[in-house]
Amino acid sequence: MAWAVEHTIENPLGQPKPGHEENQEKTALATPDGSPRLPKVTPGGPQIRYQIESEVYDNWFPLITKLIDPATALHILQRGVVALDAGKVVEPRGRVRESSGQVDQIQEQEVPRSGVRVSRAFTHFGRSTLGN
Repeated sequence: MAWAVEHTIENPLGQPKPGHEENQEKTALATPDGSPRLPKVTPGGPQIRYQIESEVYDNWFPLITKLIDPATALHILQRGVVALDAGKVVEPRGRVRESSGQVDQIQEQEVPRSGVRVSRAFTHFGRSTLGN
């Protein structure tokens, strides 16, 4: 398993915006009076609370291993979904796609343990004022 993280996304104006900022705007980190959110402690209960799992941010997407050919042990990484409240599924906001038509599949050997940074670039082909 691996994680795809959208570090930079487009805002509605088409300008770059850090992906974690989008998540912070959606998630309230403090109460309306400005104090930080803390876990509720029941009276007479234990004073320590443990968090079993952390929240998966909206700009993180799981890549799940899928076996393609058992004879050669060929695997691919396929984009999975994170189960959120009320069956909500968050789609990636980026527009990086493969030209092969298999937009959500990556061959496992293409992703090293250290990770890969993928970026989208735009090349504008046009003529100069001299017509070149």
